[in-house]
Amino acid sequence: MMVSKPARACIHKRLDALVAEGSRNVTADPALTACANSLKSEFKAKGKTECETTDYIGWIIRNENSKMYGVSSGPYKPDKAFLARCQKSATLENHP
Repeated sequence: MMVSKPARACIHKRLDALVAEGSRNVTADPALTACANSLKSEFKAKGKTECETTDYIGWIIRNENSKMYGVSSGPYKPDKAFLARCQKSATLENHP
């Protein structure tokens, strides 16, 4: 999956600000959520599933965070176990 440079920059900038603030709670950050929602819209337009999008956004956040600390995290590889659990969960929610 390719992500736009502005979307990646949004995530990087917000992570940088969170580190500077000493905040480690990225899941509750509204600005980071807004960056992720922008990416979700981008991927939805490309026909990607919610599970694929969530997996990729998680990788981008980990990747950008690693870069800030000078650590190489490698290229994106889909987390097959996560995707399987996510798809199963989505299927169960849609068919109670």
